[in-house]
This record gives sequence, C-alpha cells and structure tokens, in this order.
Amino acid sequence: PISFEHILDSDSEDIDSNTSRGILRSWNQVIGGIRMRQFRLEESACTIDSRITARYSKTCHTGDYAQDPFGPGLQSWTEGFMPHSTVTGAYDAYFDLAYGIETAVEKAQYVLDSFNWLDSSTNQLLVQAAFVNAQ
Repeated sequence: PISFEHILDSDSEDIDSNTSRGILRSWNQVIGGIRMRQFRLEESACTIDSRITARYSKTCHTGDYAQDPFGPGLQSWTEGFMPHSTVTGAYDAYFDLAYGIETAVEKAQYVLDSFNWLDSSTNQLLVQAAFVNAQ
C-alpha cells in the first residue's frame, strides 16, 4: 500500500523530483490542502449480556452522532477533537500543504494518532482534497 507521506513526498521515486510540494504523480496538484472529516457516534451503556461485553471489551454506541469534544478537546480547543459547529457528528482535521508535507505528517502522527483520533466511536472517515490537472 502507498502511504499518505509517500504520495505527497517530493523525494518519492514515483514523483518528478523537479516539481514543487503538493504535486501528485507529476500531473495532479493539490490545491490548498487536505481535510479529513470523521463522523463519530455517541457511546452508551451496553444493553447486551454483560458476559459478552466482558469477553470482547467493546464500547457500545447509540447510533446517534456525537456532539461533544473528546480526547484533548475535553481540556482545551484542539483541532480534530472538537465537533463541527454546523455539521452534526463531524470532526475535522486540516492539513495545509503550504507548510510542507513534514508538518502534515507530524500533525497526523503526533496529534491525531497519539490521541486516538480514529477509534471505536468513528463511524465514517472522509478524506477530501481539491486537485488541478493542467495537462
């Protein structure tokens, strides 16, 4: 599999090394950056036999979208861990590639991954980016 870092890394063998950051496969360029949006479900008490929950150690969910901060967002405003103001259940993380791929990878690794941004409450993950192909 190809990683996020590999695709956007200007030193990758699949990418023309003479191009600037944000160039993907030598003909597509990411415009602005990338947004990762997850939709989270509310956790709830499990209503099944306690022996099953004890055996599998899983969290149960209501099926309703979450509307509260989680992780480090419980202590202070932290991007990705705060609910979107108008889209119920959405939590967004932005990667501005103008600062370089290294910054985006550090954010993904040391903020999102370290604090389990994706966990058992994640219902959907959307990765959104705008590309231009001028060929």
